[in-house]
Amino acid sequence: MVGLGWGKAVERVARESDGFFGVRGSEWVGCGESGAALIRLRTLSASPVVTYAYTQPKEIPMTRDEIEDFLARPLVGVITTLDAEGRPRATPIWYEWRDGAAYMFTGRDTLKWRNLERNPHASLCVDWREPPYAAVTMDGPVREVDVNLYELVLGMALRYYGEEQGREFSEEYRDAPAGVVAFALTPRRIASFLS
Repeated sequence: MVGLGWGKAVERVARESDGFFGVRGSEWVGCGESGAALIRLRTLSASPVVTYAYTQPKEIPMTRDEIEDFLARPLVGVITTLDAEGRPRATPIWYEWRDGAAYMFTGRDTLKWRNLERNPHASLCVDWREPPYAAVTMDGPVREVDVNLYELVLGMALRYYGEEQGREFSEEYRDAPAGVVAFALTPRRIASFLS
């Protein structure tokens, strides 16, 4: 299902034989694939954004609160950037979701950061890979952020590794090494599902 929301909160529920729909304001548009699905669309912001949600039978999009709770879990994300030839490059990455953005860090000499310097847009997928399956995907612009790198890394390391190993891992970032960059992805689109 595709939803285009322009400054209005939109919520629709429909049961149709086609599984791909669009809505612009209050107008339904589109056609699609066969297979009945319960479809719910809700814009996540009052600003002009485009939101997407696609459902298969027995899958429904998460509510905003469910998305926030899901992104707070210690799950590794997969970030996708475009290389110099326009080919997608995906790699696992830690993230911290706060204030409507995904904060991450990486080395300045990594392929993903070189890709982001050239084209500052990315997608991030966070998923649970055991039944019941769940996922949140987002895409949007990426910007370098001026944050305390040690505190950012420490928060993530404690979340992913636990107290002892997390503190040990974070020590190498205490003096903000020059070769590491913190960045944030602010989503223009968010899609989610629960099965």
